[in-house]
Amino acid sequence: MTRDKPPTKISDETLIADVQNYPDDYQWERAKRLGVSQSAIHYALKRLNIT
Repeated sequence: MTRDKPPTKISDETLIADVQNYPDDYQWERAKRLGVSQSAIHYALKRLNIT
């Protein structure tokens, strides 16, 4: 299954870079740093098969 539309709130590159720079941070810490909600981080990580 593939996505037909690009991510809107968080770009994949931005999130991957954040995970590489801060590998042990909680989702709420990433959300605060990137200016989105914790649930947006959750779904983006799940979409990228990181969690």
